[in-house]
Amino acid sequence: MSSILCAEPPKVQPFQFPSRPQLGKRLRITCSVTQGDSPLRFAWLKNDLELPTATPSSSSSGETSDGDDPRPGASVDPGHESSVLVLRKLGVDDIGNYTCVVSNEAGTDKVPGIP
Repeated sequence: MSSILCAEPPKVQPFQFPSRPQLGKRLRITCSVTQGDSPLRFAWLKNDLELPTATPSSSSSGETSDGDDPRPGASVDPGHESSVLVLRKLGVDDIGNYTCVVSNEAGTDKVPGIP
């Protein structure tokens, strides 16, 4: 006898950026799922380019050797049911379209941030 396992695809909760973010301050945006089976993979995009997932120790300087990095001052803190995008020192170079993408074996969902 065989069994069929049906995984539930993720559903991303819409998120919003503050209406008046303060330049020079830290900004944290959380992307959460309202459904979906583990394991979930979170990714953040800025202008359709994936931001690297970084540990706090590797991203503390905000510098990178890769000139194509869409936002060297950003870090992504992945969790099990949510992910946090951290812009350590908000500046004009942070202007862009951010999207949270969540996937698992059953599918993918993505939601653009509302600036």
